[in-house]
Amino acid sequence: APAALVNEKVAVRLLPEWLGLDSEIWASMSMVYLFSALGIVIGFSLVTQIIAELVTFSIFRSQGYRNFYSKVHRCKAEMVNANLPEQIMYKVSRYYDYLWINNKVGMSEKRHSIIHDHDLSLQLRKEIALAMHGSLVSQVSI
Repeated sequence: APAALVNEKVAVRLLPEWLGLDSEIWASMSMVYLFSALGIVIGFSLVTQIIAELVTFSIFRSQGYRNFYSKVHRCKAEMVNANLPEQIMYKVSRYYDYLWINNKVGMSEKRHSIIHDHDLSLQLRKEIALAMHGSLVSQVSI
């Protein structure tokens, strides 16, 4: 019993006198502080993890954006070099916008010419081929 009495006296001496708390209240308050500190640490780690995920997502999203629009830029340059009509160029541009908005990009990873780009619809590829090689097709006799 003397050891318990000494421990109780030490615990009472550790309490700030101005609080006026006995050892039982101080023990329950210390548990509250412990759980609060644990909650803060866990909350901070979760918020840090969420921010890291958002940064990772934005990096990959911006990299996909750059890759896609470099492909679109290459296709537009090819259309200008082929002297395609403005109407077809507008349709192709709108179709690439449609692909980006609906997350259907990247189906064709290879660097083909615009006629062989499998991201474009078959009908649009036919229009492009006819506009690019229409004069050659009209010269062929069947």
